[in-house]
Amino acid sequence: MEQLFQKLAEAGLIDDSGNIVLERYPDGTYQAVDKQIFNTFFGDVAENPTYEALMGTHTFMWGDPPQQLTYTAAQLGYQKYFYQWKEFGIL
Repeated sequence: MEQLFQKLAEAGLIDDSGNIVLERYPDGTYQAVDKQIFNTFFGDVAENPTYEALMGTHTFMWGDPPQQLTYTAAQLGYQKYFYQWKEFGIL
């Protein structure tokens, strides 16, 4: 996953706090996700975070008390961003 984070940083998609910038808005604000949360959702493919792997189904622990959940990238709301990263050559 570190290689993916490095490519995102090179593309200007890591903010000063180390968060992954998902979307930038005309007023200068942006939507971002913490790397730890991203790793929670997609850590199952950390060894090989390809477009295809990230777009697939992911099982992770979430909540209090923790429960096992299974979602696709589309269900988690990341499909758009992974497609953009693929188009930019990040993935």
